[in-house]
Amino acid sequence: ARAVIQEDGSLIGYHVHYADISAQKHAELALRRERQGIQALINTPTDVFLLVDRQGRILAANEAMLQEFGLPLSELQGRVLWSLFRKKQAEFRQTLIERVLSSGIPERVDDVGHSGRVFDSTVYPVKDEDGHVTQAAILARDVTEQRQMMQALRQAHDELETRVAERTAELLDTNRSLSAEIELRQQGINRLL
Repeated sequence: ARAVIQEDGSLIGYHVHYADISAQKHAELALRRERQGIQALINTPTDVFLLVDRQGRILAANEAMLQEFGLPLSELQGRVLWSLFRKKQAEFRQTLIERVLSSGIPERVDDVGHSGRVFDSTVYPVKDEDGHVTQAAILARDVTEQRQMMQALRQAHDELETRVAERTAELLDTNRSLSAEIELRQQGINRLL
């Protein structure tokens, strides 16, 4: 609003300019709802999801990621991902992410997480509107129980194979002994005849 004043200094009124910003408010509301929807989708799976920039700084993470590290998003956002791990794990992650950022090709690996659990992880390149890779999205599924079951199944299979081999050897020995005894008896019968 702007005051309109006569030459003698008396106030005539105010000049008010109105602008319809309802379209802007609707767009802001739509954007906020879209962000909430995307965050809900990100938080829905039990898989770990995070987004990092070219320097490895965490830009976004879902609830599963926060639970894996036991930290709130405010403490993870902006931190370099590999700073959260021991040296060997950190170097592995940094090399993997840098390779995906450079090549633009997704990579999938089995990986031991911060908590010692096993993850099937895929690192995806994220491109900007010009097609340049600017970020990496990491999706990691906890496969600890699956790997433990596979190991137990392999171990049971190996034990069964060992038992079958031992039993087969025992049967072959028994068969040889019986064959020898039958041969002796047959020779005895032949002598009697």
